[in-house]
Amino acid sequence: MKIFRFFVDNIKETRSLFSMAAMCLPDTALLISKHPFFIPDFTHDCRAQLCMAVRINRLGKSIHERFAHRYYDEREICPALHFVAQDRLDELQNAGLPWDVAAGFDNAVAVCFDNAEAAIKDGADTQHHTTATLRVNQEAHVVQLDWNNIKGAINKQIEQVSLLYTLRQGDLLLLPVAADCPQVHINDKLTLCLDSLEYFSFNVK
Repeated sequence: MKIFRFFVDNIKETRSLFSMAAMCLPDTALLISKHPFFIPDFTHDCRAQLCMAVRINRLGKSIHERFAHRYYDEREICPALHFVAQDRLDELQNAGLPWDVAAGFDNAVAVCFDNAEAAIKDGADTQHHTTATLRVNQEAHVVQLDWNNIKGAINKQIEQVSLLYTLRQGDLLLLPVAADCPQVHINDKLTLCLDSLEYFSFNVK
């Protein structure tokens, strides 16, 4: 399994090929469901980036944007968190060094497709969700979502990354949707929701 993390400032304006930078994270970056997140010892400024995640469900290579929707179930698009060691990231970028360690460490990605699947079975349409909320303890960070823009950006991601990598069933794509990246600390409790549907909640250790 591969995890592709894309970097883009404005998904509405991202249309040209290779206009989004991408990082391929190791599968060890995936946080096991219902486990706490442990802040790495090498950072003093760990931040949580709100993303939307989609899971590839078939084999594909050099996929045109027009056909990208065939490679995932859009009803399973769900929220995710990507933890980044911001101090290490700034240090490595300023030195012109590779900064994979700051974004691809163990358990850096929290995503749960179980609730998306349960919502589908219950007849809920996840495309009707309009708000993603990340709660850090009692502080809420709210993002308004535009599903057309999100799906368009995902389709463009699939086109771009499939030119370089063969996509396989189970691969994950992460699209950032919020510029606000709150800092997390030991003993914080993080909860992520789409509208009133809670996708996951866990503690920071």
